[in-house]
Amino acid sequence: PDFLSNKYCGKPNYKSPEIAHKARSFNAKSNDIWCLGICLFMMIIGSNPWKKASIKDPSFNYIMNKENKDALIELFDSWNRLDYVDGKIVVLFQSIFKYEKDRCGLSEIQRCSWLSSRIDCNY
Repeated sequence: PDFLSNKYCGKPNYKSPEIAHKARSFNAKSNDIWCLGICLFMMIIGSNPWKKASIKDPSFNYIMNKENKDALIELFDSWNRLDYVDGKIVVLFQSIFKYEKDRCGLSEIQRCSWLSSRIDCNY
């Protein structure tokens, strides 16, 4: 079930569009998925995908544009980070970096091929 909230907090580059635009209420679980996506992006790529989740931010607008399915690939290529990713993580990012109504949920993330393809780190 959804967990609706209206408490706005967080750093500008981690905030979901719903938080950045102070939606009347938002799904806190979906917001957490967004924030974890930002953290994962930063760990893998080494930088923020944008400064603020706003249509005024060119990088945000470019990535969130539904018409350009290759936006992340093009962005990684322009940043010389294409060799940091594979198609599986790009699909995961694409499913996370969507507006709340279209964003993936935890069950979709648990089933994503990127997670199931990771090596076993138990030594």
